[in-house]
Amino acid sequence: MALVAGSISDGRVLSLIESFLHQDIMTEAARWQPTTGTPQGAVLSPLLANRYRHPLDRLMEQDGYRMVRGACPWT
Repeated sequence: MALVAGSISDGRVLSLIESFLHQDIMTEAARWQPTTGTPQGAVLSPLLANRYRHPLDRLMEQDGYRMVRGACPWT
């Protein structure tokens, strides 16, 4: 959340993101709450992944590497 809070100043949006991260998950008949990260396929996954990867891209670029992101057309 610290990375996200560094680029989003609206407390209501941060609160909403925090709520999504602590939301219960239903799988078949089981109910559980994630303790870390976001479940794959969650609405926030792309936002949080890109927020994490942007600084990584910058570090790799400084070392002479170029990161390329792509999406599978069949997913």
